[in-house]
Formats: sequence, structure tokens, C-alpha cells
Amino acid sequence: MQLGGLVAPPLPGRASLLAQVMTGPPEAWFRAYLDCAVAPLLRIYDATGIAVEAHQQNALLDLEGGLPRRCDIRDNQGFYVAEDMAPPEWRAIPQLVYPRAEAEAALGYALIVNQVFGVIHRMDLDGIWPEGAALTVLAQHLRGLAALPGHGGALARSWLERPTLPAKGNMLTQLGGVDELLIPGERAPMIRIANPLPARAAAGALADVA
Repeated sequence: MQLGGLVAPPLPGRASLLAQVMTGPPEAWFRAYLDCAVAPLLRIYDATGIAVEAHQQNALLDLEGGLPRRCDIRDNQGFYVAEDMAPPEWRAIPQLVYPRAEAEAALGYALIVNQVFGVIHRMDLDGIWPEGAALTVLAQHLRGLAALPGHGGALARSWLERPTLPAKGNMLTQLGGVDELLIPGERAPMIRIANPLPARAAAGALADVA
């Protein structure tokens, strides 16, 4: 099932799709989701330098048996290969190899801010599970991934420690009258938002940043 549909606002008088499909304790569901949606992408980045821009609308969860057990990325918006890990033949492909900071900003926004925070926000809005509890479990998950030996482990640590996270400047793009499809590489401006993970809980509700 498409993750973007799961976390979308429900029709009036109806429960969200996430509330309808979630079975069992929400913590178990969320941990299973992190295991199949977050950990593999960070391990791929750690081993290869490939950052997958996995927005929630491109993530498909296999919910057979009730718990997420697989996450497929379809119609991916972009791949970023960190330039210091790109072989020469990859460098010849236009709009594939990028500075590491740009690759990590894309991965951090798409995976953490857009996708995982979207799930947390919907669970909290629906009264399924408090935002603070979900953020604590996310922080625990990232602490485990921080043990990865390469840049993936360092990136997980940065998500736990830095005061801000990267986010796509969708509103700035719209207010500026810019068509994202006409921006070179279709790369909209990036902004920074407050990071709730260092404290393992947000002071208030997460903004709907998807």
C-alpha cells in the first residue's frame, strides 16, 4: 500500500487508511516499518554512497500479516551518488553524482522529514500513538544504525545530534513563481527546520511538512 495514501487526511467522518490497516500495538507496527523502510536505505548509502530520494508517495509497504515487512521504492524522484564514492563511469552520467552534503540533504529530507515524520504525524493526529513516544523509538532505531562503519553511520548520528534537518522549500518555490520542473536538475531550494530528535520528543506537534 502506498505510504502517502496511508498518512493522507481522511474523508470527513472516516478514519485514515493508516488507522484502518494498523493491527496490534502501534509500537510494534512502527518498529517493523522502520526496519523495512529506513534501515535498508541507510545501509545502502553506507556501503555504496547511493542516496535514494524516497518520498512517501513513492514508498509501497507490504502489509501482509498486518505488520510492514517490505518497503519498495517506485518511480523514485532521484538518485544521488556521493562524489567521493562514485566510480569514473558513473561520473559520466548527467545529474547522478553530487557533493556528499547535497546527497545527504536529499536523503535526510525524503526519508526522515517527508516519510517517517509523516507517519509519526498521522499516528499522533489519529490518537494512535503519541508523537513523543514515536520519536523516542525513531531515535533508538537511528542509534543502532549509527554503528554502521561508514558515512551512513555518521549520517544517522547527525540526525540524532544536529539542531536542524533539511527540508524542501516547497512554499518558497511556489511564492517565487518558480516551476520546479524548470529548475536545473529539478532541485527545489532546501531550507532547515528544527530537529526534534536530539531531545527525542518535539515541544509541539510536528508541522505537516510533507
